[in-house]
Amino acid sequence: MPLFSSRLAVSGLLGLALASPAAALSVLPRQSSWVACHNGLLCVRAPCPSTNALNLETGEVQTIHRADLSRLSPADQAAALEENALWSGTRVVEGEILTREVSFGGRAEPEVSLVVSALGRAAAEAESAACKAEGSRFPPPS
Repeated sequence: MPLFSSRLAVSGLLGLALASPAAALSVLPRQSSWVACHNGLLCVRAPCPSTNALNLETGEVQTIHRADLSRLSPADQAAALEENALWSGTRVVEGEILTREVSFGGRAEPEVSLVVSALGRAAAEAESAACKAEGSRFPPPS
């Protein structure tokens, strides 16, 4: 019986996608444009919320524990790391925020990640400054 109900659920989502593409898209995670930067926090234990992620569409700043580059090509991963783009707030990236439970030292902790799916343009100076100013332990650049 569980097999039938899972097939029914899949066919229901497919029917929703065919009947209303807009409704089907709302079920899926939405990609956004982000600028990520170090917020000045240094931690003694993991997970460490030491990165701000500024959503360029909403202006919301989310504190995250890490950036996940696994969806990028090896060349884009190398470029992001070489530029230090997700530490310095110098590059706009496409991605989504995901939270998952991880085990650190035998205890379960939520870990918030920016899952990067594409590298974008260079961040504007104002975007970089806004990322660094929000919740930063250091004064924003002047």
